[in-house]
Amino acid sequence: MKIFDTTHVRTLLLVLTLLVVAGEFFGVYYAQKLRDAYSNGAPGSWIGRPSLIENGDTWISVYRKANRHAFDAQSTLHIRFSQDEGITWTSEDIFLDGYPVLGFPISAHHSPDSNFDVSEGILVKTENENLLLFAREEGPLQNGTYVWRSSDGGAHWTDEGNINNDNTLLMGGQVISVETDLYATFWVDENTDYEPPFKTVLYTSADNGKSWIHASDVTSSGTAESAL
Repeated sequence: MKIFDTTHVRTLLLVLTLLVVAGEFFGVYYAQKLRDAYSNGAPGSWIGRPSLIENGDTWISVYRKANRHAFDAQSTLHIRFSQDEGITWTSEDIFLDGYPVLGFPISAHHSPDSNFDVSEGILVKTENENLLLFAREEGPLQNGTYVWRSSDGGAHWTDEGNINNDNTLLMGGQVISVETDLYATFWVDENTDYEPPFKTVLYTSADNGKSWIHASDVTSSGTAESAL
């Protein structure tokens, strides 16, 4: 007895495959059209990896701008502010008073023998009302995570260097405030070559982000980005 017609099954699979391919094509096509409409196709048209925090009646957003999702030595971090819950925003790198934000845009710390990509910026508000930005810098080699601090609501930012002078410690997670302490997850590229194995670690700070100590290894290998 014939249970089913294999020809019909093959036809159905072919149709489903074509639908999936068509969906992928048009999804990518329209996403590109929307992005081009926003950026006018100009250099630095890849905009993503945003971080958003609430500071009183102000929303603050930091995002990455580059030529591509992958490594780009010309990548930069930018900042905007909103006082109506995101309905309107200041111009790029402009504070609420209309003046440029001191310290932005943020680029990677290039060296004579290596260029880096500023891949992501994560914001957090500390117990003493400071704002911290954790900027991950990576590339063929790694450059660790740099901390930028603002004590005036985001109008001015100061570079405090990379955490523990450790170029294997990469912010690919989240920072949270728990009472008077900060907790942050990082992924570690122990060979600084952007090749596995990676592991996820937890660090903590009891002085509003001035110094950091290792709290625990969350995993020993096989992980990268994380969240709290």
